[in-house]
Amino acid sequence: MSCRDRLRIILFALCALFAVVACEEEAPTQAEAAPTPTPVPTAAVAEQFSADAMPLPGKEWLSKFSHMLSAVPVNHGPVLFLDLKELRYKPDVQAALRSQISPALAAIPSAVTNVIEGAVLATSGNVGGVFVVLTTPLDIGTMLNAASSLQITSKLPEPEAYRDHQIWTFNEFETSLAIGSVDATTSVAAAGSPPSDISPSKRVKSALDTVDGLTPRLLDSSAVSQVVNRLPQGIVVAVFDGCSGLGSQPGIGGLLDCSVMGVSAELLDQNVVAINIVAAFQEDGLAKAALLTLNDAELRLAGSVTQDSASRQEGSLVLVRQIIEFDQIGDLFDAFGRP
Repeated sequence: MSCRDRLRIILFALCALFAVVACEEEAPTQAEAAPTPTPVPTAAVAEQFSADAMPLPGKEWLSKFSHMLSAVPVNHGPVLFLDLKELRYKPDVQAALRSQISPALAAIPSAVTNVIEGAVLATSGNVGGVFVVLTTPLDIGTMLNAASSLQITSKLPEPEAYRDHQIWTFNEFETSLAIGSVDATTSVAAAGSPPSDISPSKRVKSALDTVDGLTPRLLDSSAVSQVVNRLPQGIVVAVFDGCSGLGSQPGIGGLLDCSVMGVSAELLDQNVVAINIVAAFQEDGLAKAALLTLNDAELRLAGSVTQDSASRQEGSLVLVRQIIEFDQIGDLFDAFGRP
């Protein structure tokens, strides 16, 4: 079974567990109207966007993203983050992502996107196993117990105590699913079917070991941390620990010598997206050479039609910002690579 199939099983199982809980929380009562999506103001695009205008990540976003990444061990990547809460009222963007980059988004019904606020997908660079870090408004134990009491699932298995965490193991859809609690709003899930070198439960325990600081984290890399701390918030964010494997992406030849790359898709209005790229190099001189190559080559990502494009250097970092139409997001992230 492929990693994508296993990931779909994880998320379909979560759908079965969470769907009614989502409806209970999101359904409006007779006394209150359904919430109206907040419109995104249309910006004057052409004059505003350049590499110099690339925003810094907000403190709340950076704290949330870093907390989710704290469950990702070293040698895992690429890492893909989906802001499902932000995508909730953006069906056009969902459709663009659904068909191109995200088996996770394709597998999650709209009812469940009202419960899952964010998802980080990580793939082991050594054995290829996939796990997903989820953020939800309620702790995973409460949601599983609610699903069991509402008879969405069979009897809830007794959780296995693992230090300060709990792990539930299910055998559904001819595969095994393990879900572990990280804290009150964060959980880790993995799935697999025999034969498997590493069971889902062991993968979840490995992530929890990383959370507790017992094994090295992806964020322990100074280059990864540097990129994450500079990368703007996005509805989709990818972090690549190593750039040599990005050769399928035309037009980024100058960046292939980088150590770490981060890419985020920042929704500017309903039709326009800023693609932010932060690439870290081992030294300032390599970053300078990469910038010169990019400027000479007139960077164009995945053949995208850009409304504006600019790049600049910040020490050992190269920053690139391109303005494209939202329906090109999928092609772009597909070209970079995906878990």
